[in-house]
Parts: sequence; structure tokens; C-alpha cells
Amino acid sequence: PWMPSGLSETMTVQEVVRRYPNTRSVLEGLFLDHSFEGYDCLDEVAWRHGMESQEFLALLEEEVARSTPQILDGEVAPRT
Repeated sequence: PWMPSGLSETMTVQEVVRRYPNTRSVLEGLFLDHSFEGYDCLDEVAWRHGMESQEFLALLEEEVARSTPQILDGEVAPRT
């Protein structure tokens, strides 16, 4: 499924971190081994860590949204 940020369960961990570096905190919170799991797709990593892929994508999506500036009327909205 498509997510607003463009995240997909078929993306690799390295693709996500390269595109959205702020997601490292989510991955580190799951004790994800970047050297071992970096080339694995998100659905495989989710399964390996006992999660549904949609749950894992939602965590990543939340972190991406938190750090992405919101644009309102052509202006960057202040973060709350």
C-alpha cells in the first residue's frame, strides 16, 4: 500500500534511512541491525521483529510526518 510519504513495504531499510534519516530513531528503538537488515524490505523486517508490516509502516510514517514541515498557504507552518 502507498503511504503519504511514499513509504512502501517493499522498500529496503537503507532506502528509508537514506530518504528519511530521522527514521533511524524508530529503527534503533526496535534494535534493528543495520549491517544485517539494511538490504531487507520493510515487510520482512517487520515480520522478523514480530510486527505487522502496516504497524511498522505507521511507526515510520509518524516519524516522517513529525519531522516534515507543513506548508500552509505557501508558508512553512510553525511546529507545535
